[in-house]
Order: sequence, then structure tokens, then C-alpha cells
Amino acid sequence: MGGSPTKAPISYLNVREKTAGKDIGKVVLDPERALLVRETFRLYATTEYSLPELQSTMHAKGLTSPYAHMPGAPVSVSKLTELLTNPFYIGIVQWGGARYEGQHMALIPQSLFDRVQETLRARDVAGVRQRRHEHYLKGLLHCGECGRRLSHSLRASTCTSTAWGSADRRGRDAASPTSWPATPRRSLRTCIDRSSYLGRG
Repeated sequence: MGGSPTKAPISYLNVREKTAGKDIGKVVLDPERALLVRETFRLYATTEYSLPELQSTMHAKGLTSPYAHMPGAPVSVSKLTELLTNPFYIGIVQWGGARYEGQHMALIPQSLFDRVQETLRARDVAGVRQRRHEHYLKGLLHCGECGRRLSHSLRASTCTSTAWGSADRRGRDAASPTSWPATPRRSLRTCIDRSSYLGRG
């Protein structure tokens, strides 16, 4: 499959050429951005850059978005992610759920593309872990009066009626006479004292 059925990705340009009297669409390398995009893949494969760091570094080197409203704007982090996962850069065109061997020039080798995909997968797993705020007592505390499991929400190191509280099966705060009365603040120590810790033998 020749060219690109849609707008060419960053580092390529859509052009029209007359061939045998026909107007044919082709994709050629963008001389302004091709080497910079290749450098983008190379740097990310080192695993030494986060996506925001890569964006900043490559913008400082001169990589700009050809589609931004403001000339000279950096490639957004979301577009950078699309760029790094696009097989177009290894000569593959995706269309209609299928992949075709493109007639355009590949920008990077398969080996570099594969290393970048591995880095993205590893960073994605790490990102999930970093975004979660797991408390070390999560799942281990039960209300000492009603027996329900205590749920936790991120707060400063205090425990309030909403930060640590039991809930009924419909997910609402328990309102039975046996549940903890709402108070302005409880220390985590108080919560532990008034709960059953399942880890104790």
C-alpha cells in the first residue's frame, strides 16, 4: 500500500505527484523533522526519559508540532505517545484494522521500535503503581463494633468519618447504631485501637 490513507505522521509529508498523467499521493520524509523524530525514538529507548522529559528535551533540540495552532509549539505528550507507538515509522501502514507494507521509507529499524514498545509497557505498569495511593493497612482493618471492612481515602495523616469508615453492601456509609459516630477527626492510632487487625494471630 503506497503512501498514507490519512495525514502523514510527524516527520513525513503528504505530497502529490503526476505519474503517467495521474495525480498520485505519496509520503516523503520531512527534512525538518525526520532526524529529530529518529532521535526521539533513540532517547526514549534508553529508558532514561519520562514522556514529559522527552517532550522538553526534543523541543529544546528543535522538534515542533506541524499541527499545533501556535507555530513552534512542542509535540504534546499525548501525540508523542502516538508517535512512539506508530508502526508507520518502521514502514507499516495501518488501515481498516489491517497492516500493510508501506511504500514509504521507514525512519527507524524494527529493533529500535521494539525497544521503545518494551519501555512504554514497563513505564505503563510503573505509572499505575505510582498513581495509586495504597495504604499499608488497606484490607486489614475491620470496624471493632459493626465488623465491616474499613475503607480508606487519601488524606493527611488523620482518620475522619470519611477517610476511614465502614460501608454497607451498597457502598454507603454505615448508619446503623453499631457504626462509629461521626467525629471531626480521629488519629490513625485511634482507628487501629477500635478495629480488629486481621494480621494478628
